[in-house]
Amino acid sequence: MNVICVCLDTFRADIIGPGKQFSHIQTPNLDAFAAESVRFRQAYGEGQPTLQIRRGLFTGMRSFPWRFNFDRRGHWHHAAGWHKIPPEQDTIAEVLLERGYLTALIADTYHMFKPTMNFSRGFAHLDFVRGQESDNWRSGDPRLIEDQLRQHVREPIKWQRHAGLINYLLNQRHRRSEDDYSCACVFRAACDWLDDNYTVGPFFLWIDSFDPHEP
Repeated sequence: MNVICVCLDTFRADIIGPGKQFSHIQTPNLDAFAAESVRFRQAYGEGQPTLQIRRGLFTGMRSFPWRFNFDRRGHWHHAAGWHKIPPEQDTIAEVLLERGYLTALIADTYHMFKPTMNFSRGFAHLDFVRGQESDNWRSGDPRLIEDQLRQHVREPIKWQRHAGLINYLLNQRHRRSEDDYSCACVFRAACDWLDDNYTVGPFFLWIDSFDPHEP
């Protein structure tokens, strides 16, 4: 059996769809997928922030309430539960790899790739799509994106206050069309991987998109 998991960050399923808060948002592909799927209406993660929930999904181990104090060198931020996968906890990728699965992680969720975080353990194939949020990827003079920045912030510009947004806009200077958005790059890379590997089997593919997370 092949396994494909798609994880979307900060996706609010409770506000998209008929009669919901953002029902004007068009999601035809998700709607079609949901119509052919089993849907769980009362399934909740133990901790919602990015790394907390992924650690639970990867290991099946509960860590809430956050009663542990792990080394956080090499990454930020320092909120409770925002830490690496402990070395003594097996990940689903490690378990499946040992059982003969080809394992792959294709993601733009940059927190997972920070040093010492251990979220890449067990994956034979890694594809890190760079540039989301405050990923320290492409530096540059902030004046290079001043015109774009003015579209999103009030005047006068308080440069220090908008450091994260400036970082993101510098990362995304190459973007020209919808195909250049990070989420599009992630799913295109996943499709390319499937084209090359769907006959290998069995495989475990984890596709992880940071969108629709801000900014």
